[in-house]
Amino acid sequence: MALFLLVGASSCTKNNLVVDKTPIVTPAPYAEMLFTSFTAKPYNLVPPTPTAYAIPIGVTSVASVDRTVNFTYTSSTGAVAGTHYNAPASITIKAGQAIDTLKVTGILAPYTTGRIDTLMVKISSGAIPAFPGKDSIKLVIQRYCPVVLAAMGGAYNDTKEYNAAGALQYGPYTVSCVNLVMVPGSTTRATCKFTNLYDWGWNDISAELDWTNPSNFRVIIPQQPTGGVGAGNPPFVRGSTTKSSTFSSCDNSITLYCDLLNSSGGVTTANYEFRLRR
Repeated sequence: MALFLLVGASSCTKNNLVVDKTPIVTPAPYAEMLFTSFTAKPYNLVPPTPTAYAIPIGVTSVASVDRTVNFTYTSSTGAVAGTHYNAPASITIKAGQAIDTLKVTGILAPYTTGRIDTLMVKISSGAIPAFPGKDSIKLVIQRYCPVVLAAMGGAYNDTKEYNAAGALQYGPYTVSCVNLVMVPGSTTRATCKFTNLYDWGWNDISAELDWTNPSNFRVIIPQQPTGGVGAGNPPFVRGSTTKSSTFSSCDNSITLYCDLLNSSGGVTTANYEFRLRR
């Protein structure tokens, strides 16, 4: 009888069914960025007024009260809040909601030719912890203007040359970008020729402008003879193998990094820079 009473006291029954009294544990909520891929994201500032970059933020459970998600911003390239971008320190996920949007807005003025910034956006510690691996994203910020070939062509009267250390070597003088035509079947690639490059009797130098990647405008210069004659006049030239040549459709400028080669194809001068400006 004592054993029967003990067993009866340790369980509950209803209609001969045992009721499980194990407590239900609700997982703690996490905040996360709702991207399918966490590779660096290009953020192109299109004049005259850049559109904000929207970062979707979610929480793993819905609550009956408003909840705050905090953020920190760091930049290895020197982007400063209020100067290069604006972004809030936090956003509020409203009661009954699981998703909101963090907006980072680039400031166009400081993004002149060649400036590219990286900005790390991270969910910081707060009432809602970040979900590991989904708590941060890197934005690559730069100015972007649609490419107009007619605007890229013509004379660049303020062309200057610099050595690999950035010291002025020669100029200013005039280089022209001529015969600009689209590559057949492409909407983001064009071929051209640079006349009077190096200002020492060179052939017209063939190149390709490629803006397929809006975050990486490129100028591709295959190895070719310069036609240069005389001591010190390189007989061959090609695009640098370590630094990318580029162009800006915002201010119609071109920057070429070239390797100057001898008659055997050996590099005599690496990363020689031509800055083509109007």
